Amino acid sequence: MRSAGWRPEAGRYNIDSIRTDPVTVSRVPLGLAGLWLSALGQVSAQGTAGIAGQLIDRSTQAPLAGAVVNLLGAKTVLRTDTAGRFTQANLLAGTYVMQVRALGYRAESWVVELVDRQTLSVVLELEPTPVALPGVVVEAWRKADAAHGFQERRSKGRGVFITEQDIDRTRATRLGDVLRTTAGVRQLCRGITCTVRMTRSPNNCSPNFFLDGIPANNTTTLEMSSVGVVAVEVYRTASETPVEFLRGNVACGAIVIWTRSGL
Repeated sequence: MRSAGWRPEAGRYNIDSIRTDPVTVSRVPLGLAGLWLSALGQVSAQGTAGIAGQLIDRSTQAPLAGAVVNLLGAKTVLRTDTAGRFTQANLLAGTYVMQVRALGYRAESWVVELVDRQTLSVVLELEPTPVALPGVVVEAWRKADAAHGFQERRSKGRGVFITEQDIDRTRATRLGDVLRTTAGVRQLCRGITCTVRMTRSPNNCSPNFFLDGIPANNTTTLEMSSVGVVAVEVYRTASETPVEFLRGNVACGAIVIWTRSGL
């Protein structure tokens, strides 16, 4: 294990690249840390020893910030800074168990020997632990599925189905033109603004709009261009409307618009 030696100079510590004596720092199994603590007893007095270190990733050698360093026997819990460093002074000389934990890394424990009037410097490496994440299911809208759904609903004979050929034949330029001759659909105009009413629904209410299968009440008007529209499904009552298009006020039916990109 690599470490760094620290020298006291004018009340500060400087880093030297040296190796720590194996007797001074050694790794112990995490499960034995409690046994070490029992053998060491509780330390409460203030001393002149200290420890300063850095925590790094074993693979990348990058510093690990926010890791928890627990010095058993001294009741000291530290956190590494943005450079992965930690320090603690005023410790009694003796043997301690140092536990280190970091998110995404295997927890480790080391035994350290502290000496009076000296600051032990260490560089500790943690092994990354892969985290198993739950599987992710990605669902996409496929044109083949949309086309199949349109043809399947059309075969049941409920509602009115307008094809691209129908739109071309009437030379419609906007959605209002497409719906103009549809039985059970009335257009109510005030000035230049027109809305749709379903005459077979209670109170001649307005239907829900869908664009390529997505609810689109707030973005669809009768002024919508018919360019790119390849099919329209009109359901004038709740009983005609397939379950996948029942939204909001279901009694008002639905108008489902399919464009070339969606179908």
